[in-house]
Amino acid sequence: MHCFDTKNFEHQNVKLTPPTQDRQGYVRLVKNVNYYIDTDSIWVDNEEPQEVHFDAVVNLEQGLYVYPKESKRYARSVRQYKILNCKNYRLTQVRTDFYDEFWGEGLRAAPKNKRNIVFV
Repeated sequence: MHCFDTKNFEHQNVKLTPPTQDRQGYVRLVKNVNYYIDTDSIWVDNEEPQEVHFDAVVNLEQGLYVYPKESKRYARSVRQYKILNCKNYRLTQVRTDFYDEFWGEGLRAAPKNKRNIVFV
């Protein structure tokens, strides 16, 4: 599943080659899938100890045009802030940000209008 802004259909698809080596500090969730947990982002809520906060990072295989003022810049990764309630196993996705480098690094772009995001 990939996300992209519907206003940017005129851009050509950009094939990416995600890193083949897992990076230290990141745990791959599924074999052969570029979906990781950033272990440095994990913390337990002091007021709600059953809640664990963390970032999931997806290294993309196709560039996403999410920088409206820069037509040649595209996202190479997505960082998702999530909360897992270990008591009832509810997983909440709080925020999604796009980055122009792999591993959720580089210039950040946050979708301003969720209506324009399409999942395919």
